[in-house]
Amino acid sequence: MQEEGIYPSVYTFIALLKACVSASCLEKGQNVHIDITKFGLEEDAYIGSSLVDMYAKCGSLSIAQYVFQKLSERNVSTWTAMISGYVQEGLYEHALKAFEQMKSEDFSPDAFTFVSLLKACRSLCSIDMIREIHNIIVKNDLEGNPYVSSTLTDSYASLGLLSEAKAILDEQHSVDVYSWTALISACLAHGSYSDVLGYFDQMCGLGVSPSTVTFTCILQACSSLNDVDAGQTMHIEIVKMGLEDDFAVANTLVDMYSTCDYHQEAEDVFNRHCDRDVVTWTALIAGYAKMGLTKRVFRCLEEMELEGISPNSVTYLACMKSCQITNMIDVVEALHAQVYIRGFEYDLSVGNALIDSYARCGAFTEAEDMLAKLASGRDIVSWNSLITGYVEHGYCTEALVHFEELLREGFLPTSITYGSSLKACWIAEALDIGQQIHMRIVKEGLECDPLVFNNLVSMYVKCDCYDEAWKLFLDLPSRDLIGWNIFIAGYGDSGQTDQALDCFSEMCMDNIIPDIVSWNSILSSLSEKGSVEKTFSIYAQMQEQGYLPDRIIFLSMSVACRNAPSLERGKRIHIQIQGAYGIKVTDVVLMNSLIEMYSNSGQMSDAQNLFTTMGTRNHISWSSLISGYACFGSIDHVLCLFQEAMQSGVNVDGVLILGVLSACAHAGLLCKGQEICQMMMNSYTFDPTIEHFASLIDLYSRAGQLNEALALINIMPIQPNVVIWFTILSACKNWDDVFSERMAFDHALQFEK
Repeated sequence: MQEEGIYPSVYTFIALLKACVSASCLEKGQNVHIDITKFGLEEDAYIGSSLVDMYAKCGSLSIAQYVFQKLSERNVSTWTAMISGYVQEGLYEHALKAFEQMKSEDFSPDAFTFVSLLKACRSLCSIDMIREIHNIIVKNDLEGNPYVSSTLTDSYASLGLLSEAKAILDEQHSVDVYSWTALISACLAHGSYSDVLGYFDQMCGLGVSPSTVTFTCILQACSSLNDVDAGQTMHIEIVKMGLEDDFAVANTLVDMYSTCDYHQEAEDVFNRHCDRDVVTWTALIAGYAKMGLTKRVFRCLEEMELEGISPNSVTYLACMKSCQITNMIDVVEALHAQVYIRGFEYDLSVGNALIDSYARCGAFTEAEDMLAKLASGRDIVSWNSLITGYVEHGYCTEALVHFEELLREGFLPTSITYGSSLKACWIAEALDIGQQIHMRIVKEGLECDPLVFNNLVSMYVKCDCYDEAWKLFLDLPSRDLIGWNIFIAGYGDSGQTDQALDCFSEMCMDNIIPDIVSWNSILSSLSEKGSVEKTFSIYAQMQEQGYLPDRIIFLSMSVACRNAPSLERGKRIHIQIQGAYGIKVTDVVLMNSLIEMYSNSGQMSDAQNLFTTMGTRNHISWSSLISGYACFGSIDHVLCLFQEAMQSGVNVDGVLILGVLSACAHAGLLCKGQEICQMMMNSYTFDPTIEHFASLIDLYSRAGQLNEALALINIMPIQPNVVIWFTILSACKNWDDVFSERMAFDHALQFEK
C-alpha cells in the first residue's frame, strides 16, 4: 500500500491494531505503533484508545499505561480500554480507581465500560459496588443494553443474589440464551437445583433455544437432585438438537447417568461417544466406584490406557470412592501401586485420599507411612483423615496423640478435627482432655459451629456431665433437633428413661418436630425399661405423625413386648414386621428378637415355628430358643436343640451354655450338667460368668451335693453373689444341713447389710 504511494489513515491503523489483538500478536502491534509514531498520529484519541486496547489485551499493561498517560486527549473509548486492561490482568481495584478518575474528568461511561466494571466488582465480590454501578447504569438508561443486562444478571447471580438477577431478566423485552444460562449456572453453583430446572422451563417457554452450556448445567442439576427422569427428558432434547456428540454434553450425560446409578445408560452414551477423553472415562469410573464395583473400576482403568488415555489425579480420586465403600485393603493397595507408577503419590489430594482409604480399612501403619511421605506437603485434611479413621476404629488414644502432634506442627484444627477429637474423648472417657479441647474451641470462636457444638454436647452427655451439657445447650439462641436428640439418646443409653421422656416432651413443647432418630431413641429407652404402656403410646404418636417404623423401631417394640410380656401386642408387632418385610422375614436380628419375645411369653410353639422358618441362624437364634425351653423346663427340647447347634457348627457362646445348664439344674440332671460344664471348660473360649457358676451351684444343690457346691464356691475365680448364697441356703433347708445353712445365712446377711 505504501509502495503505491497511498498513506494509511487513522481508520487503517485502527483496523491494523484490531487485527493484532485478534491474532494476539504483540510484536506486530509494536511495529504498527512505530509506523503510527512516524506519521505523527500517536496523539489521536481514537488511535490512542486502540493502542491502549492492543497493549492491554496482548498482555503488556505497563506499555498500555504509558501510552494512556502520554495521551493529551482522552475519550470514553480510551478510558474503557484502560479499565478493560486492568480487569483482564486481575487489577480490579485499579479498574475502579480509573473509573472514579474518569468520572472526575466528566466522561460518561458507555455500555462497554460498565461491562468491564461489573466484571471487576463481581471478582471482588463487592455487592455494594455492583449495586452502585447498577444505579449509574439506570441513570444512563443503559439497563436495556443486552451486553450490560447480561453482565448485570451474571454479576448478581454469581454472588448468590438470585432474586435480583431474575428481576433484571424479567425487566428485559428480549433475553438471550447467555443471560438465561448465566442465571441457571449461578443457581447451580449455589445449590438451587430446583430453580435450575424451573428457569430452564421458563426459558424454553419464551422460545429461547438452550446452548450446550445450558444443557450441561441442567444435567448437573439432575445429577445433584438424583432426578434421572428429568435427565432423560433433557437427553431426548439434546438428541433432537443434534448435540449428543458435543464433548462437554456427552461427558456430562455420562456423569449424570453414573451419578444416578443408571450404569447401562451411562455405558450406552459412553460407547456412542467416539471422541472420549480422560473426563469421559473418569465420569464412568466415578459411577462404578460410588457403587463399590471395584472390578469394573479396574477394567475401565485398563481399557482407557489401551486407548492411550492416561488417568489423572481426578480419576484416581474417583477410584478411591470404591475403597471407601468396600473397605478392602487389597483394593487400596492395588490402586496405590498404580498411583505410585503414574507419579501421583505425592499429589496432595490423592495422598489424602490414600490416607483416608487406608484408615477406613484399619491399615494404620500404611496410613501413617503415607502421611510421612507427604511430609511438608501435608495439610489439615491429611491429619483429619488419619484421626477420624482411628476414632471410627475405636483407637481413641492414638487419635488424641495425633491431635497433639498436629498442634505441635502448627496446624490449625478445623471443625472436623475438633469433632473427631471430641468423639475420641467421650469414647475413651477422657473428660479432662475434652475440657482442654473445649477451651481451645472457645478461644478460636468455633463453639457455635454445628459439628463442633454437637460433639461438645455429646462429649459432656456421654461423660455423664449433664450440667455442662445443659449450660451449653441452653445458651443457644435457638435449640435445634440434633441437640435434643443427643440428650434423649444420652439419658436413654444411661438408663435414665424418665429424664429421656422429659426431654422428649420438652422438645415437643419447644415446637421441635421429632424425626426418626428422636423416635428411635425414646422408644429404645422405654422398651428397655419395660414401660410397655408408655412405649405403645409413643409408638402410636409416631404413626399418627406419619412416620413408618423402621428396623430399629421394630426391634424396640419387640423388646418392649419381651421385657413386659404382652402376647397380643407382640403378635401385632409381628404382623406389622411381616407387612414391612414380607411374610418370610429374613432379618436375623429381628427374627431373634421375635423368638425371644414369644419365648418370654411362653409361646414356645410360635418361637419354634419362627426358628424353623429361618434361612440363616446365628448363635443368638439358638440361645434364644434354648433359653425359652429352659425357662419352662422342657429339658428334652433343650438337649435336642443343643445337640443340633453343635452339629450345625454354630459358635456356642455363654448364653447358650447358660440355658442348657439352667435346664439341667431344673430337671435334676446332674451328670448331664457336669458333662456340659466339662465341655465349657475344655472346648469353648468364652470366660464363665457369675451366672454360669450360679447355675452349676444350683445343679449341685438340687442334687443334694452341697459339699461339691461349697467346694466350687471356694475355687471359683469370681466372688459369689447373694443369689448363690441364697441357693445354698435353700438347699441346706431342703437337705437339713444346719452347719452349712448357718454359714450361708451369714454370707447372705453381709450382702443385705
